[in-house]
Amino acid sequence: MPAEFIMSSTEIANAILATADACRAVVAAFAAGRLPAPVLGRNKRCDLRAAPGFARGVGINDSSRVLYSARDVAVVLAEEMSAPNMLISGGRHAPRRASQLVLVALALLEFFEEHPEEKQEMLTNINSCKQGFQIHSLLKTLRSRRSKAYRLMMQSQQ
Repeated sequence: MPAEFIMSSTEIANAILATADACRAVVAAFAAGRLPAPVLGRNKRCDLRAAPGFARGVGINDSSRVLYSARDVAVVLAEEMSAPNMLISGGRHAPRRASQLVLVALALLEFFEEHPEEKQEMLTNINSCKQGFQIHSLLKTLRSRRSKAYRLMMQSQQ
């Protein structure tokens, strides 16, 4: 990969936080009706989110909420920004889907929604990222924390 395409840890952290802010704005626009509601395609119900929330699967049965997927957010962002390849992956013959950057931004917003008490610690960890920091490792961490919280919630309901 050419050197000009390699991002430093600080650039990655800034890109994640900026993308999270952009995702928050798109979801707020979906909820307020400033953007048309996405046409739901072949999304799995577990991948759907309900605006103005970010948690997957939460509130999707509420008919007053606008349903969206990570891909829907990525498409809106790609149309508005000058670097669509950072937001949508796939090509002419591959299905277009949300990039890792959008997925980690939405996972981060989901984490903040479910664990507001840990928001500052997570932001500090992202901003002080170490050499070798990768977007997919943060996404894996966020998904792991969500699965643990989900398992604990299910155990407490039994």
